[in-house]
Amino acid sequence: MTAPVRSLLFALVFYGLTVPLALVAAVAALLSQRAVIRVSRLWGLWFLWCSEALLGVRLEVRGTVPQAGALVAIKHSSAFETLVLLALFERPATIMKIELLRIPVWGFVARRQGSIGIDRSAGGTALRAMLREARQAADAGRPIILFPEGTRVPHGSAPPLRAGLAALAAGLGLPVVPVAHDAGRLWPRGLVKRPGIVTMAFQEPIAPSGLGRDGLERAVHAAINRDPRSVALPVTRKARARRVPLAAALLPLLLFGIGWWWVWDGYRDRLVADLARVVPEGTGIASGGWPYRLEVRLAPVDARYRDVALEAALAAGAVTIHQVPWKPEVQVLTLDAPRGRISLPLAGLWLEVGGPAARASLRRDGSRIRRLSGVWDRAEIETGLIDAPIRAERFETHLRETPAPALDAGPASPRGPAQAALVLRGEDLRIGDGDPLRVLLESELTSARPITSLAGWARDGTVEVGRLTIADPHGEVAAVEATLVPAEGGRLRVAGTITTVCPASVRAALAAAPPVSELRLRRPVRFSVSGTLPGGLVPAPDAAPARPAAVRGQEPPCPRLR
Repeated sequence: MTAPVRSLLFALVFYGLTVPLALVAAVAALLSQRAVIRVSRLWGLWFLWCSEALLGVRLEVRGTVPQAGALVAIKHSSAFETLVLLALFERPATIMKIELLRIPVWGFVARRQGSIGIDRSAGGTALRAMLREARQAADAGRPIILFPEGTRVPHGSAPPLRAGLAALAAGLGLPVVPVAHDAGRLWPRGLVKRPGIVTMAFQEPIAPSGLGRDGLERAVHAAINRDPRSVALPVTRKARARRVPLAAALLPLLLFGIGWWWVWDGYRDRLVADLARVVPEGTGIASGGWPYRLEVRLAPVDARYRDVALEAALAAGAVTIHQVPWKPEVQVLTLDAPRGRISLPLAGLWLEVGGPAARASLRRDGSRIRRLSGVWDRAEIETGLIDAPIRAERFETHLRETPAPALDAGPASPRGPAQAALVLRGEDLRIGDGDPLRVLLESELTSARPITSLAGWARDGTVEVGRLTIADPHGEVAAVEATLVPAEGGRLRVAGTITTVCPASVRAALAAAPPVSELRLRRPVRFSVSGTLPGGLVPAPDAAPARPAAVRGQEPPCPRLR
């Protein structure tokens, strides 16, 4: 039981300081290479201390650690040797995969520290670039470190070396110092590490001259795969018995846990108090999630909102709110058996969505909704725009506020700037008895001034439907572009165009007429539509035929739209 506890303690303590050290290293990398090398060595020494004091993994070094004039080839069987090398070497230049140097921030720091990247997929070009950088580091008096096996291998395995070692040694004119170790025995993959002594043997240099490529690789391969405890070399660093007693080691963890509980409890109380002010009386509120997250469960939920321009209601068996304690502006919600309704009395529009489950995410910026997204499973939808029930296997809603400043006085503009964006997406969506469709609506709400209320928006706002696409398994059926403008009597005036390969089917759907049997056109037709919502849309005269056009029979049939 001690090893798992100490391993967890090591992870908390070591990585806890690693985060601020990484920030310091990023700043140091902007200053100079010497500064970032010093911070990197400090990180290596911190790792070595935590390994010995908290885990009981002690390091014994045999042989001499070369600080210049050598190509150091090291066995790679764990993360231990990659980090402890920062403590053993003063100014190492490590060769590593180019992918690691492309990691944001970390890659920049590693580059500034002097790491050398190699792209093995680039062949000879990569080898020449690596050799050029390695020669510059060697000329600066730095040891060149590489892992000739190319990747981490399990302890005890001895795969062949990757190509490039011999060419690098010959190109640099440096002897190869092979390093064998048994770190993988105590430091396996995963969280739990075992206490003991890691022996690292820096063996006698191997001169590349006279051995040839195969001879050098065989010699290095045999040397790095030796049992380091059997290598007859003087011990230059003895394993230090500095293991901290478990009770003393757990004290910082206990203090941290108490402090974190106090902080977490404050966030929890604040969230529960905020919810208690807005949910109806009698709603049960339960909280939990410590220590990783903040979780509040409301059951049952029956919330309502109403003003002159907007009415909204949400009923659900339960709503669970997930939140990172220190990021209250971001919340993720899970809803059981939800049913929501939103209506705009000024426009006579309403939308009601229900289903067995739904998920939502909310990101706020003060009082502004930066993003509100919802995903409904097996949604049942009703709306005042269509007099038929709608079902969707998956229905998504995404609302994002994009507030723009009020327009200055000047020439009249056909519309104001976009103040919000609305995206709706339906998968396997059926309107009434229609066939399954994929529907995607991308729209913007515009206004001459930031939207503070729907009543204010109705004075000069518009809804710009950038694209409404309807598709089935055979491809796109219709695409709509339109502008919706608030009109008298609480309606929306619509003007737009429809591009479709099923004009007769679209016309029948607009008129709520019985569906027609139609094959797709080879070339889509485009026509304008206008009208009001609620009410109906009317295609331009003779723009969309009432009867299907004559086409060749190999075209797929049009879907039943409703």
